[in-house]
Amino acid sequence: MSSPRTRCWFSAGWGFLWCFGYASVTLIPLGARGYRWWLPIVGFSLLVGLSTGALTAWMERGVAASYAAVLDGLSADQRRQVAKVWRSGPVPTDSAVVIAVLRLHGLLDRYRQASRSRRVAGTVLVGIATVMLVAAAIADRHAVSPSAVMFLLLGVLMVAAPTATALRSRRQRPRLAELRAAAQAGPVVAAAVAQPVAAAAPLTRAERVRWTVAAVFLAAVCVVALQVAMTHSPRRTACRAVNAVVSEIYRDRDSLFAAGALGPDGPPLSEYQDWSESLRRRASEADSDPATALYLHRIAVLGAQIVGVVERARQLGQADSATTLADNQRAYVAFIDALVAEEGHALDQCRRVA
Repeated sequence: MSSPRTRCWFSAGWGFLWCFGYASVTLIPLGARGYRWWLPIVGFSLLVGLSTGALTAWMERGVAASYAAVLDGLSADQRRQVAKVWRSGPVPTDSAVVIAVLRLHGLLDRYRQASRSRRVAGTVLVGIATVMLVAAAIADRHAVSPSAVMFLLLGVLMVAAPTATALRSRRQRPRLAELRAAAQAGPVVAAAVAQPVAAAAPLTRAERVRWTVAAVFLAAVCVVALQVAMTHSPRRTACRAVNAVVSEIYRDRDSLFAAGALGPDGPPLSEYQDWSESLRRRASEADSDPATALYLHRIAVLGAQIVGVVERARQLGQADSATTLADNQRAYVAFIDALVAEEGHALDQCRRVA
């Protein structure tokens, strides 16, 4: 098991990677590109990582104190020997180093035994993530849930970390036997090793509540920040323009697209022009996402062409010609059909990232 300081830095690094990875797999499909997106994402991920490390340090301050108590009184050179003692080579001749290593191993082994529940929690997370991925695959073969992916990675880490620690402890058994044999050779060393090391007292109820509140607050800040980023992402912004365009088309379709709309008794030409201008404005609102904006610009062009057909149909002499009216009606219907088709493509584009 690693030292408390190492675990704090590991937690900080994992917090950063978790936040950055979650934001990446969520926002990249939504069109997040360029430094204006990635600088805030990296900065916020660093803040989350440091906060995670600080929470870990606060929660394990008792562990750190007991760890420091074992190393208390050792010189810098002796501490370096303690850190390197598990490597192959002769057993240290310094009795203080041997005592510190064996007492530290016993202390950390107790903490390792107490943290076995993390493996169970990790297994549960892996199961939940697997169910989410299977459900997403059944609902949509092309859908991959970012939450499922990140839960799967977190669960794998929670299972892999204690497993790797257990395997490392198993590999250290021959070396541990050598150290214990060296300790038994000296009565003073053996007596010092036999003295129990006071483990850190468990967190009180009030401390657990404070830590839980801080952790929930940090998680809530991450969720809110991600939701705000998703709302203002290029794809979501463009899709709001798509929804507005669809609403306008369906709102006016009974009057503008009626069979007799081309004739003099149809809606005023100014109403068609206002409708076309609104489509053009909506298309410009989606420019942040070129893939979606393409469909809206096509809709705007088709809207302008529909207005052109209405203008031609209502010119003097055009409305009285049956042949010309039929040609205009065919063109009118063709443009409307094309507009509805582009509208469907735009909606499909938005449904893929809903």
